[in-house]
Amino acid sequence: MTDASLYELVRRVASVEPDALPRWMVGNDRYAGRLDESEISRLAAAALTDGEGAARTLPIGKSPEALASELGISVEYADAAIDVAGHLFSADYRLKPPRVRLYRRALAAIDRGLAEPGVAEIIGTASAQPVLIAHEIYHHLDLARPTTLAQRHRITSFRLGPLHLKTELPSLAEIAAGRFAATLLGLHCHPKLLDLLLLWDSDPEWARNWVAAFESFVLPLRRTCGGEGGAHRIAMGG
Repeated sequence: MTDASLYELVRRVASVEPDALPRWMVGNDRYAGRLDESEISRLAAAALTDGEGAARTLPIGKSPEALASELGISVEYADAAIDVAGHLFSADYRLKPPRVRLYRRALAAIDRGLAEPGVAEIIGTASAQPVLIAHEIYHHLDLARPTTLAQRHRITSFRLGPLHLKTELPSLAEIAAGRFAATLLGLHCHPKLLDLLLLWDSDPEWARNWVAAFESFVLPLRRTCGGEGGAHRIAMGG
């Protein structure tokens, strides 16, 4: 993998079974250490269903920018650093007042990745902006509900006799937001893949390590299912 190109990395992630990336996201959640494989799969599936269902309630054919305007969400741009303590940020949602903040440097970095030959065709978009806005619209809709997705799927993170500590998994809303954006925009895969493009722009080796970690999670699952099988694109919302 030392010399793998961005296209090759994107192709490898997009070639596995459709729910592998969301399952990996749950498995990597800082609060998911006690979850077994079946529970991880159940939670990932619940998040994907929620995100797709939320997208299906909105008018067909409207751009994320238009939907944000109709929902009273303003869109802002920030020139702040996108690397904070080793974590890369591309966008965020603020509740009061409702607004999406897009990081200009992250938009440019992801768009550079999408401009690499073949990458946009795999993911299903040539621009990061509509994907990131759609992603954040889901967070707006989720927070407007009486109970959020994460609240409805709290897990037991600590147990001491009759005492149970229930914890919310931040990864669930991220999975659902990605599926929401994929459904709304007809993407070919979960837009978590845009993180790979952002990493590549910052440090290609960092991106290669990201893919290696993902593949180390996926390989045991493939063996459990009885072999490698054929390659499948991640189709989340076509």
